[in-house]
Amino acid sequence: MEHAREAADHRPAADAVADEIIEDVAGDVVVFPSPPLLATVIVDLVPDIALASLADFVDPVTDDAGRVVDWEFGRTQGYDAADLKAFRVWRDTWERTWDLGPLSNLVALQRIVSGVADVPRVAALLEALVAQPETVRIESSAASDVPAQLDALRAAIVALGREGTAIVDQTPRRRATVGFSRTWGTPAVPELIAADRATVIVIDPADGLVVVERATGARRITDVVEADLRGEVVIVTNDRGETIELEAAAARPLAWLVPASVRWTVRPIPEVVVWSALFVRLPDALSVAAATDGHVSFAVDRDS
Repeated sequence: MEHAREAADHRPAADAVADEIIEDVAGDVVVFPSPPLLATVIVDLVPDIALASLADFVDPVTDDAGRVVDWEFGRTQGYDAADLKAFRVWRDTWERTWDLGPLSNLVALQRIVSGVADVPRVAALLEALVAQPETVRIESSAASDVPAQLDALRAAIVALGREGTAIVDQTPRRRATVGFSRTWGTPAVPELIAADRATVIVIDPADGLVVVERATGARRITDVVEADLRGEVVIVTNDRGETIELEAAAARPLAWLVPASVRWTVRPIPEVVVWSALFVRLPDALSVAAATDGHVSFAVDRDS
């Protein structure tokens, strides 16, 4: 692949960047995978009072006049999954939400959009979302050009013909999982994906998904294509059939990539697919906002 060849030409520099990333993640530092960015549209009146069953878990969000304009799940502990699910069901009665993909993918897209002409509104939107996503608001009456510019950006990415990376959940289930659990574009230099004191995961322009296990001497495996978390020992395999084995306690970052998965695989995808959620769902959100004469707001889903 052309992009892979270009990356290989810069291998020494990339190795240095990867080594620096690994050295910087030291001690008790924990890096979770990038959380998703959500687009939200208010479609009904926001309740002034919380449900009694959720009163201990939620906090009102008010405007300058003291009116309740939203509710947020304010607890960081002392709740279970059922409480969070109940909150989301309740919130759906007045608000629609679209998952636009990991925030880190927008950072990567911002680098691409700088080289694409005739998409100034989208370029400005990406800059704002990367800087302070939760302060961004798009009025539906002033966003008529955004869908067309997103289409132009998508066409430009298709024309580049580059590959991205996707993780597919392969957990044995009665119903097969549909779609990709996580995606990345091919970065210009290695980028940190997740880490704790035992294990570091990097996406590399030439070496793909890289797992570095540091607990017993910095073992590194490149071009990872599978992680099997079904036993007490986690097995990581690359595209050459090489493996490393990790104690379950040392493999937490691998589990963070696809929560609730016990086996996942990695595959190449057209890079444009990395941002398919943004290209499809943001126009949908703008359409709903226009139908209600409202606006689109953004939030980072830190509970995911």
